[in-house]
Amino acid sequence: MSHRVYSKDPLVMREEGMQLLNLLPDGSYSFRISVVSLVLGGLSVREVARSTKYTEATIFGWVKTVNEKGFEALQAKPKSGRPQKLTDIQKHEIDDLLQQDPHDKGYKVWDGPSVSDYILKNMGIEVTTRYCQLLFSELGYSRIRSQTFPSKGAEDTPERAEFKKNPRIKATR
Repeated sequence: MSHRVYSKDPLVMREEGMQLLNLLPDGSYSFRISVVSLVLGGLSVREVARSTKYTEATIFGWVKTVNEKGFEALQAKPKSGRPQKLTDIQKHEIDDLLQQDPHDKGYKVWDGPSVSDYILKNMGIEVTTRYCQLLFSELGYSRIRSQTFPSKGAEDTPERAEFKKNPRIKATR
């Protein structure tokens, strides 16, 4: 059985890890500290890997990182990427808007182009139609539009049969 050589006392590092674990709100960081603390406490990496969803190589990497740079190096790095065009508050405003009658705001229906136009005119933010379509989905709305002919109650009429064949025909009532 081989023993790892640490630049610091493993018991001291383990105690430091346990103290940090109780102070931090970030769950993944806390988990990594716990896993490394288990290894520093004497469990084999293989045993810890079997108990977690992580590979032995990942756990060895975490232990190596703590040994070389300390526990702080296990913190998640900030994620890069394009900033969101709309804030959560603005998205909530759009959600409230979609529950209102579009005619009150000068639109026929709430669809990608109309919401994009509304956002530009009222919030000063230029967004694409596709962005608005994705926003509908994010807010939990369906992309299904209402039909011009009732889907129930007129199943056996000749007009309904014709509408099914060619849905572009306007229903007459």
